[in-house]
Amino acid sequence: TIPEPEKAILRDIGKWLDVNGESIYGTRAWSMFGEGPTKIVEGAFTDTNRAAFTSRDIRFTTKGDRLFATLLKCPDDGKAVITSLGSKRPANATVGTGSVKSVILLDGGADLPFSESDDGLHVVLPEGYRSDYAVALKIAFHAE
Repeated sequence: TIPEPEKAILRDIGKWLDVNGESIYGTRAWSMFGEGPTKIVEGAFTDTNRAAFTSRDIRFTTKGDRLFATLLKCPDDGKAVITSLGSKRPANATVGTGSVKSVILLDGGADLPFSESDDGLHVVLPEGYRSDYAVALKIAFHAE
């Protein structure tokens, strides 16, 4: 049998996937896996040796011509900066080469305000939005 605490974790993962599964199912890796300051400790018996993720820790996937950016922690101030979408985008990127057309929060489908600058894509989450879990954004681009 599965102990109740582990069942609760699995239920929470299922709830998250119900909302954000589009950023996972049927996706492919982007030209870079992610960005952020948190270092992952690798190796055997290291699963308890990890630092908490920050809102600057972001992971990327693609599906078709869309890029998904998953913030591993919801930003406390409701603002995110995706530095990989600044002026120094990955040279080998096949998705994300044009200017940004839209940013959508998968949790609720809200179109989010954003701006582009040399230091990255600046995104503003809905006022008062909070999540204890990762936050997935769907980003569309203008064709170049």
